[in-house]
Amino acid sequence: MEGPGATFNLIEFSERLVVRVTGRESAISLHSEIVIGTGFVRGKAPTSIGVDDLESWQSALDSLDAGRDVSWRKW
Repeated sequence: MEGPGATFNLIEFSERLVVRVTGRESAISLHSEIVIGTGFVRGKAPTSIGVDDLESWQSALDSLDAGRDVSWRKW
């Protein structure tokens, strides 16, 4: 992957979740980081995202759009 990576932002008031793609790990996996920021805490964690993760991310976003509570990538 060359140049800047994709960034996905979910922002509500002062709370923010960012998934930033930082490079390619393999043909089906991307280096990335998850960044969280609220009024009292900030942090980031390196991770990798695969095809299955992107499919479940789409499902989570569809659920959010429908007004349902969701979780993504439970560890």
